[in-house]
Amino acid sequence: MSVEMIRGLYDYQRWANRRLFEVATALGEDLASRDVGQQFSYPTVRRMFGHLYGADRVWLSRWTGGALTTIPGAEFVTLASIRRPWDDLERDQRAFVESLAPADLEWVIEYRNMEGDCSRRRSGRCSSTWRTTPHITGARSPR
Repeated sequence: MSVEMIRGLYDYQRWANRRLFEVATALGEDLASRDVGQQFSYPTVRRMFGHLYGADRVWLSRWTGGALTTIPGAEFVTLASIRRPWDDLERDQRAFVESLAPADLEWVIEYRNMEGDCSRRRSGRCSSTWRTTPHITGARSPR
């Protein structure tokens, strides 16, 4: 995987997330906060967006040497409350991705997981670290 491909995937992820967020916002806060059942990872559309935000925040923190002790996202009580923090996250994420050089794709990322245990992930071709974005965006893209 190349730096250009990573940048393209993150550009696509930002576009897809914004598009889905626009659709969810058009539904209104009432529908976005309605329980949709246990067939999904989170019971409401709003909470699903909180999870997307939280997962991206966790990985950016890990890539930049931070250590979060909880997964962000549950604190958002409305879709509208997610937008500003997500805009800030996208700006920080874009700056990080734009700063990548080819050698960075081979680094070993060391971080503490949510339980406080030390973890290591190789960021290179065989790692799931960079495949996270294509997996997520591929799952949301039209086939």
